[in-house]
Amino acid sequence: MAWCTDLDVKYHSQDQRCFCGPAVVQMVMAYLGVPIQELDQEEIFGMILAADPCWNGGGIPGSSPAGIVAALEYYRQVWLPDPRPPFAATPLATTSEVVGRVANALTAPNAAPPIVLMGGCDHWEVVTGFRSDDDPGADGAGILGFCINSPTLASSPPAPPPPPHTDDDLCGTTTEYGKPPEYGTPPEYVSVQEFVNALVPCLKAPDGRFIVVGDGSLQSSRPLRASPRALYGGRSALRSLWSAGGGDRDEQLAEAALAGFAAHDLVGGGDSFFSERPAGIADPVLVKRLDRFDSYYILAAVVGDGGRRIGHTRIDMRSAQLLGATAAEVSSVGTGLTEIFIEDVFVSSRWNCAQPMEPVRPGTYTVHPTLVWQPCLESPSPYQPFRQINVPGGVLYQAVNGTIFRSLTPFSRCNGCS
Repeated sequence: MAWCTDLDVKYHSQDQRCFCGPAVVQMVMAYLGVPIQELDQEEIFGMILAADPCWNGGGIPGSSPAGIVAALEYYRQVWLPDPRPPFAATPLATTSEVVGRVANALTAPNAAPPIVLMGGCDHWEVVTGFRSDDDPGADGAGILGFCINSPTLASSPPAPPPPPHTDDDLCGTTTEYGKPPEYGTPPEYVSVQEFVNALVPCLKAPDGRFIVVGDGSLQSSRPLRASPRALYGGRSALRSLWSAGGGDRDEQLAEAALAGFAAHDLVGGGDSFFSERPAGIADPVLVKRLDRFDSYYILAAVVGDGGRRIGHTRIDMRSAQLLGATAAEVSSVGTGLTEIFIEDVFVSSRWNCAQPMEPVRPGTYTVHPTLVWQPCLESPSPYQPFRQINVPGGVLYQAVNGTIFRSLTPFSRCNGCS
């Protein structure tokens, strides 16, 4: 049985495209007791830019480690009682150090949730908990995976701005794919291997190191390793199954998903990740990673014993191993990305306001046979992939709410002031 450490940090979506930094500051400080009405993301972003205006990614202003620390320190000094230790940005040389120190910080008394810089330089995430194969205080305990709050936009333009955040707002709650996802992506679980794979060394950090922001609890260097249980034996590679289709394919996909849930103990006891025991999957779709060579994952709804959807899961196409899961009770992502829906979008001209273009005439385009995704400013979440549409003179990317983008802005574009 796995051990579950979970700080239960309330998820808040980001209010603007470049506000992942303010969103993680908001989540951490609200967890530590700062009143949510005092944590306005626009004000936080002003503090971040005042501390370091030279950090940007994808051509837009961003949140630097120094800026994140400055905002956290402001709220700590004004709102939190002493002797809470100050926050600092810690460069770490290896992914093993990141795994160990983040897990140790989460088990410290009165812990502050660690904030990790992912994707090179452009996306901040809050680590809220982890699962281990033994008591984290025991020698030899291994990490199975982490629970993360990865901010995404509450709504895509040209939708109206989201309402002010509250202690019980709708961020991360149920939303229906195929309609505008007004409240962002809910918290998710990622396997330790997937977590490590997403840790790209920051090009602007000392020696290109990994950056983690936290308080004094982050300094504990007691080693915690990745658990070998996280590399459970998948039944088989799923590549050959996908083209076959039919009930046998879906049965083996479900078997791979359930084996992953069992290996990570996502269904055990009172610490179950899902609201009820998973019984299978529904509506699987294949997603191609645009940022990795020959890399695909299967995205599917998780169905509970009662027959209702209780979440989503990602399974690696090559190894059949669990990459992650969410506990969002939503319909299939494929609902909003059918060719019929594409035609409707073209007719109604629902174009992203930041990237205007003439509507494409029906019959003049082709659609990529799989969905596609890469970490990008348009969608940091692998649970919100795109339909790739090839049109005369270029490529379009359609998000799950129908918004059309002419390009995707990849992470790891670190451009400092010159």
